[in-house]
Amino acid sequence: MKKEIIKALNLKVNISGHTHAFYNYPARFHPQFARTIIEYYTEAGDCIIDPFMGCGTTAVEALVCGRRFLGVDVNPLATFVASVKTTPLTTNDLESMTAWLDRIQSLTNLHDEVNIDACWNQYTKNVPWWIRKTIMLLLQLIETLESERQKKFARCAVLSTGQWALDCKTYIPNSKSFIKTFQNKLTVMLNDMHEYQKNLRLNLDVPLSQIERRRKMLCRSIVGIQNDMRVVRNWKPAKLVLTSPPYPGVHIVYNRWQIKGRKETPAPYWIINTPDGNGLSYYTLGHRKQKGLMNYFQNLKASFESIKTLLNENSIIVQLVGFSNPSWQLERYLEVMNEIGYQEINCFTGLNDRYSRSVPNRKWYTQYRNSDNFSEKEFLLIHKLI
Repeated sequence: MKKEIIKALNLKVNISGHTHAFYNYPARFHPQFARTIIEYYTEAGDCIIDPFMGCGTTAVEALVCGRRFLGVDVNPLATFVASVKTTPLTTNDLESMTAWLDRIQSLTNLHDEVNIDACWNQYTKNVPWWIRKTIMLLLQLIETLESERQKKFARCAVLSTGQWALDCKTYIPNSKSFIKTFQNKLTVMLNDMHEYQKNLRLNLDVPLSQIERRRKMLCRSIVGIQNDMRVVRNWKPAKLVLTSPPYPGVHIVYNRWQIKGRKETPAPYWIINTPDGNGLSYYTLGHRKQKGLMNYFQNLKASFESIKTLLNENSIIVQLVGFSNPSWQLERYLEVMNEIGYQEINCFTGLNDRYSRSVPNRKWYTQYRNSDNFSEKEFLLIHKLI
């Protein structure tokens, strides 16, 4: 195994650079790991697929490296964030949003009347009233922006601020602190986008305004992707699949924020203006407490059968996967991959022999409590078609 890959796998530094800090999506891998894998296994112009895209770490790095990118995720929250992180802003966008931002403090007053569409009432569950009203005021002001691109960018800043204020927090800030943090976050995001675009221009072979010619992001299941006409046919076969799929038996909250312990709110979907009608098991391929995790492995098999149709014998599949109980789940995972027609590149004799990384500040819960702490690790899996 190339030393650079192992070094990148075990990086402990905070995630930053480009637009990666826009939103903290659960279980994402480090951008430097993604970049190292991309540069090692692909060349400029190659197609990279992330079938469980999340917030778009692979997408950002693939585009900056001059690759084509196809991303798929069933979660509209994921595709929203990934799209905002990879959609360039025009000079007019940057100037217009900076001017708009300067007026925010004077335009937000908690005593002002503001209404919310009744369809979003259920999405504000467990959100303290002052935070709810502050978000309502900001969303109302966002509608005064000039373009849909600007509005989505600003909504992403509200999303990031809402996560800062509410998710896994015991102390909830006041309205003034929320607005101040929003202003700071949006300012940083605009600067990050400016730097991202400078790097994008170095390797992208089309104008920034034509990013869609090199990027496709689909909010759907990867199952049946071979029949989706939105997939660019001449991008096949993909050279690399780089992904981190849902983890078997592991509880990761992709579609809610947790407030003051185990209280949950679907507020992120209200903020991005997209309904969410699905339960957690929909986003995790199956319920974590099901005996034998049969649904999970059935859905995993169907997913990688569809992915297979986009590949050939030269394609590489790189995954980072965590397990609640690796002693049997890892073996079953590899069996499923083998049944479909994928062969692991490296040979290992046991769990301790495998390349893995400890997950810092873990925000998920496993079904099992293992004394060996393997449930706190992600394993590096690399396959090719048999």
